[in-house]
Amino acid sequence: MRLKRAIALVGISTAALVAYNAWHSQNAPVRRASARLLEYDWGGWSLRYRLEGAGESTPVVLVHDLSSDASLEDYADLIPTLARTRRVYALDLPGFGFSERQSAHYDAALLRQALEDFLREVVGQPAHLLATHLSAGVAAALPGELVRSLALNCPTGRSLPSKLWSKALQVPVWGEALWNLRGGAPGAHRIAAALEAGAFESDLGALLERGHHPVIILCSGRVPSAPPLLARELRDRAEEARRVDLVAFPSAAEYPHLEEPGRYLSTLERFWNSVEAAQA
Repeated sequence: MRLKRAIALVGISTAALVAYNAWHSQNAPVRRASARLLEYDWGGWSLRYRLEGAGESTPVVLVHDLSSDASLEDYADLIPTLARTRRVYALDLPGFGFSERQSAHYDAALLRQALEDFLREVVGQPAHLLATHLSAGVAAALPGELVRSLALNCPTGRSLPSKLWSKALQVPVWGEALWNLRGGAPGAHRIAAALEAGAFESDLGALLERGHHPVIILCSGRVPSAPPLLARELRDRAEEARRVDLVAFPSAAEYPHLEEPGRYLSTLERFWNSVEAAQA
């Protein structure tokens, strides 16, 4: 009798959570893009991206961080300035931002493949890539013929995953409800679970050692997750194979591209121009 009651209680609770999840998806605040977005059909997966600017210079592709709330909007303040002289692409990777959130196994390999195909099918030529935090590993793993240079914005590598939280978020219905109760974006619980499980992490130093395109590492002076020491370590591991620049922004607490945009953008332009001159 007790077992039947327990089963019935679980069934009723699950049904209630299904209803709650549906209600949350319909009533959550709608996030609006700051500019018109285009659609890239990636094998039946609707991905959104922003394209601005023109010109004959090498295009720039912006790759957002891999936190559960990250999106192409993280670069919204930089795009207008960059677009004065270049084509600028900002892509929401699968499951992030304005792109579709399918029920899938999210990991670094999935994101790398989406970015690789986007570069081949949409950008259509080697590009300068700017990647933030964990996405540095995704960008560094791309085939060399697609990348003209790599800019790493406060790159991070491996960390200690939270397996308990990751497992909780993966429980059907209940994990989604737990995420919704915390105020998370509808459907983003799968990204959060993958992040906590360490599925997006990579040995960035090893990837840089194997590559050959020029790299610039831009780091803040005070952010705990990406101190200058880590940036110097990455540079030291890679610089024998290729050109590696390291630029620190000591007054930036977390995101130098937001806190010191003028110096940040001028640093990138000098780097990109020098790369293009050297490769001409």
